[in-house]
Amino acid sequence: MNKKLAACVVSVLVAALIATLLVNSYRLDLAKSMALHTSGYKILDIYGNVVYLRGIGRSGDLQSPSGMWSGPGEQVFSWTQKWLPIEENLPKMDATLQCYRDYWHVNMIRVFIPVDWWWIDNISRSTYEPQVADVTISFRLYLETLVQEAAKYGIYVDLCPYSAVNGYLFSRTFEGEPGTWVPNTASYQFIQSVTADAGRSEMEFWHLWWASVVERLGGYGNVIFELWNEPGDTKTAFFNYIVEAYKTIRGLGNENLVFMQWQVGIVPGWQSLTWAPELYSQLENAMGKAPLNVAFTTHTYMHSPYPNLQWANTYEAVKSQLNSVDMVPQTRSINCTVPLVFNEMGVLDADFIYNYWSSVEERFGGGNMTLAQRREREYDFWTAILQNAKDLSIGVCAYYWMQDSVSVAYGYAGEALVSSDLWTGDSPSPNFAGKTFIAHA
Repeated sequence: MNKKLAACVVSVLVAALIATLLVNSYRLDLAKSMALHTSGYKILDIYGNVVYLRGIGRSGDLQSPSGMWSGPGEQVFSWTQKWLPIEENLPKMDATLQCYRDYWHVNMIRVFIPVDWWWIDNISRSTYEPQVADVTISFRLYLETLVQEAAKYGIYVDLCPYSAVNGYLFSRTFEGEPGTWVPNTASYQFIQSVTADAGRSEMEFWHLWWASVVERLGGYGNVIFELWNEPGDTKTAFFNYIVEAYKTIRGLGNENLVFMQWQVGIVPGWQSLTWAPELYSQLENAMGKAPLNVAFTTHTYMHSPYPNLQWANTYEAVKSQLNSVDMVPQTRSINCTVPLVFNEMGVLDADFIYNYWSSVEERFGGGNMTLAQRREREYDFWTAILQNAKDLSIGVCAYYWMQDSVSVAYGYAGEALVSSDLWTGDSPSPNFAGKTFIAHA
């Protein structure tokens, strides 16, 4: 190679490197500009404008370290989308994020994280599907790429540890939570391998885990750290985990918004928000000052955590339930004022759910109802809870981004937002839950 050619090659390589650095710098600056902070029960952007969080729960990230993505003309959700290279998913990721923003009026997505995949990082397909050709994907790179792409569309990413192990291993029934692990489960075995077998305590492991997450993703202001999904086993152990995880995040100088929750959700007369002041007080005592940029979350379903009829199904009646002393006011008092987000909620639109209700209706005075009447009651509640959340400045996150045929077939109890199997036009066709969610933007 002559000197002129060599110099030309070097110039091209340097130019390419500079371009890559500039693109990455732009992405980081864009994401930083989306940083959120709290004031009272409001969530604000860097300019002091109120941000009303409207989210959609993602699906597939527990089963594929590169997510499960589709675009126009493709199936909305299919198990064949697993294990595709990150770069192959980029156009589909962008199409979906743009659809969320422009059609669904969404500014947040909720992504479940298997703790083990983040810890391992480079995930080999042959470990879980030995019968197919092997491929290795960096789960950390996938999540960082998703965060970067989401920022381009003004979308926040709620990153939520869901289980200690990925979707290939957990039982889908009960995998415990920090401080509480069920023996003989895959989660228990993993936690043992990274704690007792490695000569460290569980809290030391969580410190290392959260430190690695914050160090990789904490520079992006559009990241929200959710500390766990639907805890509800041992309050003392879990609150201890919450406090220590929060201290780890803030100890690294990170000020991203942090979501916290206790119990599966709220149900009038059974599960309330009375835990909120207690957790707030523990955080305040641990830090020696009011917790910074913390939002409490809970989940609202008419049927969940178990088939019940305590929820009303008209706007005024649901409003009264939410405003009862043990509900929303628990997060808006002199002792505890924090933003509240319903970061998982939806219609469980499946016949087997409505039919099962008939066995418990007598307990709650439901009487005899037809299948159509039960479905109508569910729809009325969904409309009422969405409108009340908006009026009360409570953020919302609909669950789940997939089509009806898949959600019921795979045991998701009809928790879908779209009815069509294929993308058509600017978005898959929304079902009733999806249309109502869009209408309340």
